Amino acid sequence: MKCKKTHWWAYTILGISLLSSCMTMSKFTSESVQIGMSKFVVLDRFGAPYKTEIFKDGDDTHEIYYYKESVYVKDATGYVTITNILNFTNNKLESLEQGEEIDPNAINTNTIIKKEK
Repeated sequence: MKCKKTHWWAYTILGISLLSSCMTMSKFTSESVQIGMSKFVVLDRFGAPYKTEIFKDGDDTHEIYYYKESVYVKDATGYVTITNILNFTNNKLESLEQGEEIDPNAINTNTIIKKEK
């Protein structure tokens, strides 16, 4: 009986320490998102992204979905907002990354042509 109580306390302490960890986990993990999964499964699982981009490259259709989420980081200032960027080609997930979205206004789109002498 004493052994069962010891195990109960050990599991209780372990559970409390896991619940009070340093960071909450992103919902976009390797368990919830797999390369090759359909964009329709992603939409069903996570809902509509706050922003999408779509473009064609030959016969391929590329889509980029942006999802923002807040995670708690104990060593930071509390909650931090991260952007999950999901890249699809022909409705299949090609990559998942966390980062900043590209500001199209910040890209230099001027073409410089040098004259030959």
